[in-house]
Amino acid sequence: MMGKFVFVYDNYADTGTLSGGSYVSTLPLSNAQDQDIARVARTTNPLTASTIIRADLGIARPVGGIIVGPINASPGAQYRVRAYDAAGWDAGDISYDSGLKTIAGVVVPSLDLEWEDPGFWNGIDIDTIDELPTYLIEVIPEASLLSTLTQWFAIEIIDPANSAGYAEFGRVLIGRAWRPSINYGYSGNSFGIDPRTEIVESEGGLETFDERGQRRTLRVAFDNLAEDEIFGDVFRIMNRQGVSKQGFVVPDPDDEEHLLRRSFLATFKQVPEIAQVLFARGSTAFDFKEVL
Repeated sequence: MMGKFVFVYDNYADTGTLSGGSYVSTLPLSNAQDQDIARVARTTNPLTASTIIRADLGIARPVGGIIVGPINASPGAQYRVRAYDAAGWDAGDISYDSGLKTIAGVVVPSLDLEWEDPGFWNGIDIDTIDELPTYLIEVIPEASLLSTLTQWFAIEIIDPANSAGYAEFGRVLIGRAWRPSINYGYSGNSFGIDPRTEIVESEGGLETFDERGQRRTLRVAFDNLAEDEIFGDVFRIMNRQGVSKQGFVVPDPDDEEHLLRRSFLATFKQVPEIAQVLFARGSTAFDFKEVL
C-alpha cells in the first residue's frame, strides 16, 4: 500500500541554535543553516560524540520531519533522532525516539542487486550511493507525532568507520510536515529528470554539449481536499515557501527501497494555486525542482 505524501517545510533549524559535536573551525555547524548546500559543515572526526547535532528551536514548534544532508554517509551508516522536553537533553526527558535506523539508500536487500554487483554480498547499492545525494530522512509517523510542541532535538550520526575521516553535510531541516488528508492522485503526477545541459549547434549541424548535471522534478496534484485544509495547510505552504524557501519532499515514506531516489531537497517551480472544485472542496498541485 502506498504511503501518504509528506512535505517538510518551515525549517525551524535555520532560526534556531545548533550545537554539539566537534566541527572544523572553517566549516562550522552553522553552515548547515545556509541555503547553499555546497557550504558544508564538517566534523573533526567520524566518532559519534563528534557528529551529534543538538538543536534548540528557540520556542516549542510542531515538528514532523528531520532531514540532514546531502551527507557523506558510508555504506551501513546509521542515525538516531530524539526530541526532549528540556534543554538539558537528558534521557529522562525524551518525548520522541526514532530508535537506531540505517540511513536510506546505503543498504538495500541483496536480492535487489545482481550477483556481480560489487556490493551484492553486503547489500550495498554502490552505484546508487555514487549517483544520488544521500539524506538522513526521519519522517515522524502519524501515530507517533509529538503530542506537544517541542523545542529541543538531538540527531546522532553513527558512522565511525567513514573512510573520509569525518561527517560532512550541507543542510539541517527540522520542520513542520504536511500530510494531505487525501493522497495525490494517480493521474496528474510526474517524476522526471531535468538535464541542465547547454547544447550548441554549429552551422553544419554538429552539436556540442556542456553538461552541468541534472536535477529531479516532481509534480503531484491533490484533486479534492476540504476547504479548511486548502485555505489552512496549503495556503500556509504557499505563503511561507514562495519559490525561494527550501523544503524536503517525500512522495512515499513507506517506499524504503526507492526512498533515496524519490525524495529530495526542493523548491517550488512556481507558487501553487488553489482551485475550488465543489462546495467547500478545493484542489491544488505542487511542482518541485531539486536543489543542487
